[in-house]
Amino acid sequence: MRLHLTDYHLEACRNIREQLTNKDFQIIENGETLTLTKEEMQTKFQEHFKEAERLVKETGYHRRDKELKVSKV
Repeated sequence: MRLHLTDYHLEACRNIREQLTNKDFQIIENGETLTLTKEEMQTKFQEHFKEAERLVKETGYHRRDKELKVSKV
């Protein structure tokens, strides 16, 4: 299950990075659409990234190491 969580956090990073590029600062969280500032989006990105990085280290899921390097904003 933790491997799926890792993939979820990496996908969240990809989605947030795309939204930051398009200047669309909305996310869906707990079924609600939230409009955030650029700084809040960057904070969300960092939270997901750190969690993905932690899970990769804990689980040995090094298949995702390349994605971690590419995902940094």
